[in-house]
Amino acid sequence: MEVLYVLCQGDSNKTIAKRLQLAEGTVRDYVSQLLKQFKVKNRVQLLIEIARMGVAIPKPIM
Repeated sequence: MEVLYVLCQGDSNKTIAKRLQLAEGTVRDYVSQLLKQFKVKNRVQLLIEIARMGVAIPKPIM
């Protein structure tokens, strides 16, 4: 959920990785999994689908 929260802020994989202290490849894998899970092709479609579904994204504790 933390990756999704930061992704919603429009950050790049590199920035997300740095903020969450993850490898950039790990973030890329998480984003790919989310795209498949929501059956969308890109980040914009993902965020639109999340908003449409009313998915609550809690702010992570950092």
